[in-house]
Amino acid sequence: MKIAVMLLVWSCGALAQTTGNDFRENSVHVSAQGTFEAAPDTAVVHFAVSAQEKSARAAYDHASRAMDQVREMLRAAGTEPAAAEFGSFQLHPVYDDRGPKQKITGYSVASNVVLKLKDFAKAGAILDQVTNLDAAEDISLSYIVSDAEAAKRHAVEAAMERARAEAEAAARTGGRSLGDLVYVWVDMNERIPASPAPGAFMLDAGKNQTGARVNAPSDEFSPRTVSITATVSALFGLK
Repeated sequence: MKIAVMLLVWSCGALAQTTGNDFRENSVHVSAQGTFEAAPDTAVVHFAVSAQEKSARAAYDHASRAMDQVREMLRAAGTEPAAAEFGSFQLHPVYDDRGPKQKITGYSVASNVVLKLKDFAKAGAILDQVTNLDAAEDISLSYIVSDAEAAKRHAVEAAMERARAEAEAAARTGGRSLGDLVYVWVDMNERIPASPAPGAFMLDAGKNQTGARVNAPSDEFSPRTVSITATVSALFGLK
């Protein structure tokens, strides 16, 4: 995930006094990076639920039954269904393109389920159960830091401290002192770790290449550190 921000901090008077060559000669431009690492505190299980039938009503009923199975599965795993985010049903016609004219042969209904868990120990058991649902597909597990904004601020602060230190060193080398910050551009890069063995369960409907059902690995889930890097490009005035 990348976010870019530019902050302008000059005044109109200061800008008028620092134009052209004078502006370039009386400023220093630096770039620096700051990284903040944190242990993830939330596991995110995401999967889709889909059903296909000849009629729209039958497809909707099939998907509704599948969602009921998901809720029962969560209760059996010790998690209330209210803890999960259930997306709305999306209905799409299924076409047969083999003839000269398209024909509707059925309807598909799909929805997404997102479950955030503070207890990492539950992730494996829930993934095992999800992959056993015939209607489940696109199953994934990731780990995040719930207060990502605070982590981003720490990364920006570290980057700005390094940028200011480099600018001060450059100013001293030239026999000058560092002035005010003129502008700063910030680029954020967040690395969210994936699960340790995503290939084992990020399979269509939890099936392997032969079509047989496969279970998610649930022995050990070792979330990696979330790393957030801020890159700043700053312009300082010189005194």
